[in-house]
Order: sequence, then structure tokens, then C-alpha cells
Amino acid sequence: MSTSCFDRPSAICSGMVLLGLALLVQSGLAAADAWDAAKARHTWTWFALSEAQADAEARRQGGTLVVEQRDGQALPPAVPSPVGLVVGVHVLGGRVLWAHAMQDKTMRAEGVSEVALLTWLGLPEADALMQMRAAGRVVRVLARDDEHFPATMDYRADRLNLYVRKGVVVAITTG
Repeated sequence: MSTSCFDRPSAICSGMVLLGLALLVQSGLAAADAWDAAKARHTWTWFALSEAQADAEARRQGGTLVVEQRDGQALPPAVPSPVGLVVGVHVLGGRVLWAHAMQDKTMRAEGVSEVALLTWLGLPEADALMQMRAAGRVVRVLARDDEHFPATMDYRADRLNLYVRKGVVVAITTG
């Protein structure tokens, strides 16, 4: 017995296609809402900028933008200029998801390594920690303002690494 849409009446197939499209649109809208909510919770320098805006901001600061990843695909390593600010970014859907300094460590990381983490980006540290732990996540703070804390180098997919600035979670990675 076949389960192909081609073997079913067209009204059933149309309904299945419409349901699939509705679910796809709903998940896309939920992701867009998560971006917008995270963007609204804090004043960002790089997060959620378009790639063109991020490039212009890097040039305005006398630096260079290097796209390390676009839509989940790693790009060939770029050779950054030896001087000035070099900002490495991960771009998803044309917007900056993650930004960090590649050479000048005075720039702080901003954004998230995965879209699913947007829920907690921009929240006060205490609220984010409470929500993450309630969700069963293992959490550690790697940096708070200008203080960096010791951390093991082992990778754990279930662990979240937080970067906090002025009491607000400004960056989250897994590992």
C-alpha cells in the first residue's frame, strides 16, 4: 500500500501540502519573533545586523568583517589584515547571529551559536540562568564584564557558555 500523495484524492493532498506549508511558515515566524525579541531586549553592536550593515560598521571602526559561516555552512578561512579590528561573524538568513573579535580581544562576543538559544539572549543574568537550568541545561559563565573565568576545554554539547555584560547575557555558545 502506497502512502504517496499521488495515490490520494487531490483534496487530501492539497490539505497535506497546506498543513506542511502552514507549519513551515509558523516555525519561520517563531524564529523571526525570537530574533526580534532578543534584539529588543538589549542595545547591540553586531547582533541581528544585515551582513552589509555589519561590514559597514566594521569599516566605520577601521576594521574588517570576515564571514566565517553563512547559513550553517563554514566558509574557507579568510586571512585577516594584520592590524585593526577583525570581526568574525556567523550569518544566518542574511543577519548576524554571532560576532567575535578574531584578533583584537577588546571587542566582546555578541550573539548566539544556535538560533534555539535566542530565547535567553539579552535577558538579565539571573533570569537566564534560572530559565536555562529549569530547561535542564548545564550552564557556566565564561566572562562577566572584563573578567574571564577559568574553564575546562572539554566539549559538551549539553553545556551552555554565557558571556555577561552589565548584568545582561550578551552571548551564548554551546560546548
